[in-house]
Amino acid sequence: MGIKDKLRDKDALRFEILKISQLNESLQKKCESMVSLIKKWLGSDVVALRLKEGDDFPYFVNNGFPGDFIKSESCLIARDEKGNMLKDENGEPVLACMCGNIIRARFNPIKPFFSKGGSFWSNCTTDLLASTNEKDRMANTRNTCNSYGYESVALVPIKTTSDNIGLFQINDKRQNLFTPEVIEFLEEIGSISGVVIEAERAKEALRRSHEDLERKVRERTAALSASEKKLKERVKELETFHDMAVERELKMEELRNKVKELEAKLRGKNA
Repeated sequence: MGIKDKLRDKDALRFEILKISQLNESLQKKCESMVSLIKKWLGSDVVALRLKEGDDFPYFVNNGFPGDFIKSESCLIARDEKGNMLKDENGEPVLACMCGNIIRARFNPIKPFFSKGGSFWSNCTTDLLASTNEKDRMANTRNTCNSYGYESVALVPIKTTSDNIGLFQINDKRQNLFTPEVIEFLEEIGSISGVVIEAERAKEALRRSHEDLERKVRERTAALSASEKKLKERVKELETFHDMAVERELKMEELRNKVKELEAKLRGKNA
C-alpha cells in the first residue's frame, strides 16, 4: 500500500482504534492491538510504544525490535558517571536521546525533523546525523536506531489533556516511509490513543481501589471476628470466675452457720 492509499484508508484505522477503547480488555492488550494496527497500516518494520512508569518511560509494547535493542534502549533516564539520576532545573528526571525530547516536548518546529505537533521524524537518519549536530537535535542522541540500520524513524507523542504520557516509535530500514501528512495523522492517532490509555488507567486505578477496599473490609471483618471471639472467651472466663466466687461465698456462708450452731451448743452446755 502506497502513502496515498494509506492516507485514504486512515478513517478505517481511526475507527479501529476507537473500537479498541470499547473492548473489555486490559491496558496491555489494548496497546498491543493499537500498535499492531499502526504497523499494519504503515507496513513498517517496527512499531513500539513507550509509556510512563514512575520516573521513566520504558517500552510498554514492542512489535518488531530485537530483544537486545529493547534491553539497551528501554530506559530513558539519564545518569552521571556514578549512576546517579540527573535532574533538570525543575527537578524532573532528565530523559535521554530524541525520545526524551519528544516526551518532554522539547522541540523546535522550525527544524525540518520536528513537526508543529511535537513529533520527530526522518526519512534518512544517516543523512540527518551527517548534516546536524547535537545542538541542532537538542539532545545528546545515542544514535542506536541508525546503528541498527533504521533509516526511517518517527517518534510521535501520546498525549492526554495535560501531558505527554509516552510515544509511538516507528522504525524502518527503508528510506522515505513518511510524509508530513502521515506524521500529522499519526499525531491524531497519538491523541486518540492518549485518551484510550488515560481512560483505561483510570479504570484500572478504580478497580485497584475497589479491590483494596474489599481487602480492607475482609481484614476488618476478620479482625472484628477475632475480637468478638476473644471477647466471648473473656466473658466466659468472667462467668466461670463469678460462678466459682458465688459457690465459694455460699460455702463460706454455710461454714459460718455451722460455726454459729457449734457456738450455740457450747454455750448451752456451759449454762
